[in-house]
Amino acid sequence: MSSWRQLVEAWDDVGADVSHTQKPQYLQNLSAEPNIADIADNADTQSGRNSHVSEDTVHGIPIRELHAEARDDWPGLVADKNQLDAFADTLQITRMRERGDVPSHYTSTTDCKRCGTVPIFEGLPDKVEGCPWCFNRLKGLNIPAVEE
Repeated sequence: MSSWRQLVEAWDDVGADVSHTQKPQYLQNLSAEPNIADIADNADTQSGRNSHVSEDTVHGIPIRELHAEARDDWPGLVADKNQLDAFADTLQITRMRERGDVPSHYTSTTDCKRCGTVPIFEGLPDKVEGCPWCFNRLKGLNIPAVEE
């Protein structure tokens, strides 16, 4: 897969020769570093003021960390506020689990074949082959105990 820098360079090369081809919007002002103010402004204009988007964070995660985690997916994320929001939310939940903290929406339990009884979000079957806590188990991280 190409990096976003390669995509920008390719569009710049092709765009000079092909007048009817327009560079996609998300590539037009793309720079090596994320423009924090533009990202926050984009989120504000798409759906009104968002309490989880500040000038330099989304869901409490610094924009620069999101940029580093997203790698080649960054251009698509900053082009769509909903994708950026979902990515930040997922990363926040993953980090909570990695610390051994139970996310607030994990209000149910399931019996994981590999982890035992674990807290989980509503809607999973009573027994599963694998769960989100399996990633902790594989990394040697804590899995919270469920009080019976």
